[in-house]
Amino acid sequence: AVASRRSALGLIGAADPVGLTRLMGSAELLTDAIEIHRLVLVVNKAPSRPYYQAEVKAELAKALPGLPVVVLPFDRRLTESSWEGSIPDRGPFIRAVRGVARVITETVDDD
Repeated sequence: AVASRRSALGLIGAADPVGLTRLMGSAELLTDAIEIHRLVLVVNKAPSRPYYQAEVKAELAKALPGLPVVVLPFDRRLTESSWEGSIPDRGPFIRAVRGVARVITETVDDD
């Protein structure tokens, strides 16, 4: 019920096989409650190699065609800053989060 009241919903899952399986299962459940074009898949802590990220995107696109996928790479700066109680101001994770914001904004603006 809560999901159906949102303009857009970012569904986040880990970039390992268990996390991706759960992400796909949750997305399938949510598509019954929310219009599919309002759902954005976010894969967290993905290996930084482009090949791995492309494989993750390809698998999700095959299982859930039409859903936007954004990959957030593992970034050591994020782990270190969390222990220091600060927020990193740069790095691959921060750039990717901006991409998530852009995709969600585009999803909302399409209405």
